[in-house]
Amino acid sequence: MASVNSFADNPIRVTVPAAVAFNPKAFKTSVATLMERLGCGKCFSGFDCRFQLQRDYAVDPADLKKFVELPAQVQNQNVVNLSLDKARAFDLAQVNKVIDILHKKFGCAPCHSGYDFHFRNEIENVLAI
Repeated sequence: MASVNSFADNPIRVTVPAAVAFNPKAFKTSVATLMERLGCGKCFSGFDCRFQLQRDYAVDPADLKKFVELPAQVQNQNVVNLSLDKARAFDLAQVNKVIDILHKKFGCAPCHSGYDFHFRNEIENVLAI
């Protein structure tokens, strides 16, 4: 028997502005809204979701006090990878508990101090070969 771990080949990438990332309540609301858009407002439903802090900006030449957000580039720094088992991934209340733990562990509560969070479901297929 062989064990194969399977994850989505094209993850859901979400760029989060600091005002949302550093506010656990706002971050939870955005996660719940994303889950609804993906088809299930109660869980991650097998999605590989990568939340990254907005880092790419341009100065508006017409108003030097304004910044324009640019499309995010794939980042690989300050990443926290999480595998969620079925008991957590399929229950948004459990996902919210994980978010609370992350905000406390990886930064001064209530923020997560610039870390990107990559949520994956634990998926294990056992194949008879």
